Amino acid sequence: MSKSQLSTILRYVTNEGVEERFLGFVDVSHDRSAKCLAEHVFRLLNEYKCIDKLVAQTYDGAAVMSGQHNGLQRLVRSKCKNAIFVHCYAHKLNLILKQSVDYIKECKIFFTTLSGLSSFFSKSTKRIHALDQEVKKRFPSVAPTRWNYNSRLIEMMSEYREEVLNLMNSIVENGEKWDSETLLCAKGFCQTIQDFDFNFFLIIFGNILPQATILFNIIQTKIFDVTYCNKKIFDFLNHLKNMKNDFDRIWLKSEQYHTDRKSKEWLKQYCVAIQFRLDSLFRLKNEHFGVAYAFGFFQYELDNNQ
Repeated sequence: MSKSQLSTILRYVTNEGVEERFLGFVDVSHDRSAKCLAEHVFRLLNEYKCIDKLVAQTYDGAAVMSGQHNGLQRLVRSKCKNAIFVHCYAHKLNLILKQSVDYIKECKIFFTTLSGLSSFFSKSTKRIHALDQEVKKRFPSVAPTRWNYNSRLIEMMSEYREEVLNLMNSIVENGEKWDSETLLCAKGFCQTIQDFDFNFFLIIFGNILPQATILFNIIQTKIFDVTYCNKKIFDFLNHLKNMKNDFDRIWLKSEQYHTDRKSKEWLKQYCVAIQFRLDSLFRLKNEHFGVAYAFGFFQYELDNNQ
């Protein structure tokens, strides 16, 4: 039986520096409303006698947590006026990547295909055995809330593309050994893996997501230096711009997948659109770094954010 669990972490400052402690899990399956969660928060704050010391709270973007009027963060601030709400920056990065990709139909199809490859093998031990024999490497699973996990899928597919294609061809050629669902899926994946669009986006996102993963790991570190993180965000944006300017090199690399090629200028617009969406969303959500400066927690230059 699955349960909904709430994890609680306290972060505080001592003479030795910043400390962080995990307090435990609480089963909230019976009631996941903001009111019930707030009661749990206040009970803990009273237990540790720190309700008047709370200066920040951070959650993901779920409405029950971050809602401006009835969310948990608003209920907490009703009693703890200094408890500013900070949307988890790692979660923001996931949202930025997901929203950027979902905006472009072809990109959404590409990532759906990648997820499908992972699911295809995970649903059958026979398929996994064939993957182990032919490719000798398993597809990583994808976590919907951890978009950077797609970077592992792309890395896997880029390195073992030929081996995966050979496996799919082997399934099709030996159809009598496989069930009809496996056979149909393998035939479809054979066509997709050789499709120009698929390989073009494999190259594009093979250059984007590893850099996004580096950024994700940085903002997940316990030592949270806002100035450094802000610099890395702009480094990432500059990387996107450089990719757009270096499109000819990407195109030359893509030309080997010559089946049903599309217009070079048309595909270049994909790069421009991806770069524009990521850049716009990063700049929009990056404005919250200014909150840290406003409360004097970090030495941060607001001019960098304007």
